[in-house]
Amino acid sequence: QYPIVEVLAGIIAIVLFLQFKTDPIVFLLYFIVCQSFLLLALYDAKYLILPDKILLFVFLVFVFFETVFFFERSVSSYVLFQRIFSAIIVSLFLGAIWFFTKGKGMGLGDVKMGFLIGIMFGLTGSLIIIYSASVLGTIYGLLLIAKKKADLKTKLPFGTFLCLTSIFYVI
Repeated sequence: QYPIVEVLAGIIAIVLFLQFKTDPIVFLLYFIVCQSFLLLALYDAKYLILPDKILLFVFLVFVFFETVFFFERSVSSYVLFQRIFSAIIVSLFLGAIWFFTKGKGMGLGDVKMGFLIGIMFGLTGSLIIIYSASVLGTIYGLLLIAKKKADLKTKLPFGTFLCLTSIFYVI
């Protein structure tokens, strides 16, 4: 497990460096975010929980970079409204799933992750990430069912798929 994680973290770092080598600040932001998302994905896969401390850390890192390094862009009232609106819409959507399934269709950590995705990637990016995570999670679930390692009541780590598709979205 550990060599695979280290290799994945290294590949993510290299790809991000190649993509953002002309802007070290953007590279640093996405390096921290993607490595944290990898940690969240693995933690959720193992324990079916997205720790609030890590979600809060990513949120604070993003807000720090936005206010300190991208201040001119992030203070625009349109950008601010769009990000907050996106975070609320994504949270309400995922929160409705959590509420109406009484926590069986989705965990509250996924709702918090949705807020983070919404604030970071906007509504369009969030929709792409959530759709991709749903497709990836469905394929994974169907493979488990086909191998008789799960049934329709087996809990799957949706946060893992949200984190992985967020990494792919950044890349």
